[in-house]
Amino acid sequence: MKKIMLVGLLVLIMTGTAWSFSSNYDHATGQFDHVLNSQNMIGDVLIYPIYLADGSGWETKISVINTDNIYSAVAKVVIRGGKYSQELFDFFIYLSPDDMWTATIYNDNGQVKIFSDDDSVRTGSSPDTFGDTVPLDVAFSDPCDENTYGYIEIFNSWTMNRAAMANTDWNTLGADVSAGPIDKQIILDAYKLTQTLSPYVGGRDILTGSYEVKLPSLGLSAMENAVVLEDYDITDALYPFNETFFGQGARNSMAETEAVLAKDTVYMPYYDDGMNVTAHVFTFPTKLTQLDTDCDMVDVLGEFFLDNCSSPDWAVQYGIKAFNLEEESIDDPDYIFSPYPEEQTREFPEEVNISVVGLDSTMNFYDEGWAWFSFQGFSTTGLTEEGAEFITFSGAPVIPLSANLGADGLSLKYGAYDPAEISYEYATQR
Repeated sequence: MKKIMLVGLLVLIMTGTAWSFSSNYDHATGQFDHVLNSQNMIGDVLIYPIYLADGSGWETKISVINTDNIYSAVAKVVIRGGKYSQELFDFFIYLSPDDMWTATIYNDNGQVKIFSDDDSVRTGSSPDTFGDTVPLDVAFSDPCDENTYGYIEIFNSWTMNRAAMANTDWNTLGADVSAGPIDKQIILDAYKLTQTLSPYVGGRDILTGSYEVKLPSLGLSAMENAVVLEDYDITDALYPFNETFFGQGARNSMAETEAVLAKDTVYMPYYDDGMNVTAHVFTFPTKLTQLDTDCDMVDVLGEFFLDNCSSPDWAVQYGIKAFNLEEESIDDPDYIFSPYPEEQTREFPEEVNISVVGLDSTMNFYDEGWAWFSFQGFSTTGLTEEGAEFITFSGAPVIPLSANLGADGLSLKYGAYDPAEISYEYATQR
């Protein structure tokens, strides 16, 4: 990984995720209520597929926006390491209507930290212990995981509209909340006082966000949207320092979440011409490796990995082909058309896998072209959250990213893909 960083690792971009109409249909109720990839980039779960703070000057700025002018929101930020997805840090942000929160992950002389001077952030072991932590400037630490790169999750835990927040039971300051910003203390207190209500009211589809990878010393910067899921539907109150996993405390299971992220085939451009550096990034946010006290892998939480991958590292196998611009082989006169060589089978062993084109001497790339990555042949089956149906999907739950650094600066590209096939079966039919 360090070799990749030194050679100019810059990388990142997020991609859209797989979806289909059938993946959102509840046969029991006739309603569309399964988690979906948001087509308008507004939802209740955000995934930032990579952050970078490697010590060579790269840093990553993240943002979360509450797009609604009526509802306030409380969202949980979870930062995970790039190798084993261990939770490095979590905290809550409190967003009034039309509010935006920002933070920067940077490297301070070998120590990776997150900094935010935005009053939307509070940290603490419970929702009433935050007051003195602005600005936020906290170091990441985990003896088992990599923290110079990783990924970030945002879960919209709770929302309340202006009319409800005007109620003196929640409005602890007695302020006018009918228009304009709402004091963060009011939002914090209202969230704390409503956490134990039954049924618990989770967050709405009102959040969006982006991340910006920067190398300030050279004036390089590139921004991309987070991956946004909608209708994930948190059903249980979330708490700081109490780890949050996909498929827990929500109206959608791990299998449902993986299905909407699953892709059969991915297509991404590249350069290997000595003048540009292209990096391909593949993030698996549902692998969620479990480690023992010796930092050895003992389990994973993702249904896909349990069904299709083997210990000790639960690596994901994939096929790869490299094509050039003219579909012609330039490496072997016996090959008239690219790709050359033919498909090769490889593995992604980590949660965030970064591959700089041309560094692998066993893989031949052309000066410029596109790469084909196959996750075909996989099949995963799990239960929906309600337990009434089995959900089966093809492909792998991956977020593919590509980035290019060249004379024109840093650019980010979505990975094109073939979405997974998703089907349902009543549990009673088995």
